[in-house]
This record gives sequence, C-alpha cells and structure tokens, in this order.
Amino acid sequence: IREVSNLLWRFKEYVRRWYEHWKHDSGLRLMWEPTQFCKDFGIDMVLWALRTLLVWSWRDMLSTGEHMTDSMTESWQALLSINVMFGMARLIYMLRLVDGPGKGILAILETFFSGTIQQMLFICGAIFTNFFVAFVVLVPDMGPREVFLHMYRGLFFGDGAGLDELGLDEVNHNYIHIEVLNGYHVNMNRTLIVIASFVFNVIILNLIIAIYGNEYEKIKKTT
Repeated sequence: IREVSNLLWRFKEYVRRWYEHWKHDSGLRLMWEPTQFCKDFGIDMVLWALRTLLVWSWRDMLSTGEHMTDSMTESWQALLSINVMFGMARLIYMLRLVDGPGKGILAILETFFSGTIQQMLFICGAIFTNFFVAFVVLVPDMGPREVFLHMYRGLFFGDGAGLDELGLDEVNHNYIHIEVLNGYHVNMNRTLIVIASFVFNVIILNLIIAIYGNEYEKIKKTT
C-alpha cells in the first residue's frame, strides 16, 4: 500500500508540473510528461506488481497450513526468482547516481535505449523472424519451439549442435533437396543455414557491436 501511494503521488506531481508548464508553453513540460514517469519509475512499477503476486501466492500457500518448504510450488519459486532479479536490477539502476561507476552504468543504459540501437535490434529481429519462418516450413518434423531454440543457439552463439539440427550436419538426411542441374541436387536446409549463419554471425552481430560501441563512446562523452 505504501509503495502504491508513493507511485500515485509521484504520478500526480508529474501531471501537475506538466500541466503548469503546458499552460505557460514552457519547454520544461517535456521533463514532466506522463510518459516520462513510466520511463523513470518503470522498474518500480514492475517490481511492485511482482511483489504483489508473490505476497498473494505466499498468502495462499500459508492458508493451507503446510510448511513453506513442503508447499513451495514451481510458480512461487519462479515469482521469487523474478523478484530477486528485478530487485538487483533496481539496485544497479540506483547505482547510476554514484560518482564513478554510475557514469558507466548511465552510459550503458542510455546507449541501449538510444534510437540507433533500437532500430538495429528491430532489423535484427525482423531478419531472425524471416529465417525462423523459413525453417519452420523446411523442417516439418520439428515444432516451432524447437526450431526457435536451435536457431537462437546457432545464430546468436554459434552453437554447432544447433546448426547441425537445422541442416549443417554431414549426415544429410530428412532434408529438402531440389534438382538444379542434371542429377545435381541442392540441400535447401544446408543452403539456408549457411546463408543465415553468415548474415547473423558475420554481418548483423558485428554491426550491432560496432554501432553500440560507437553510440557508447558518443554518449559517454556527454554524461
């Protein structure tokens, strides 16, 4: 209740100050836009929601009269781990105000949420989705979840086992072939995974690293 009251009070102050600057047509209204509240206190709102779910789940667990370690469910464990993770994320976010390491943390966060990086991540996701849909069609004996996991392991981390499952192995079975010349067949699975791995591991990931490094250096100079 205390955390909800604090969040609502802060939101009211954001709206009040934004409205006052808006009436006077002041440029400072951009600092107090309601959307800015979500950016500043987004982690707090998510953490409050997770804590509420955790407390509610704990309340139901205690109502059974069983010992906590005996009645701990998988969902309760998952909520607890997520709460711990977001709690540590909030602590790291608060360290941005500390002189010294805070400058680096702030530069990393500002770089990640910059428009250039977001555009590059969107392009990366679009290309990944393109290859994912193609492999779902080419590998009908695998479900979409299996295809996604193998692609994620193979394209982002260069995992050989993941690439082999999609067509880069030497066995060459259960794959789709097309005949391009007299008696010469092309393995479509192998061809597509070679193209996908080259595009991701050689081009896309290196571009993201280069652009992120460039944006980080620019933002670090201004923080």
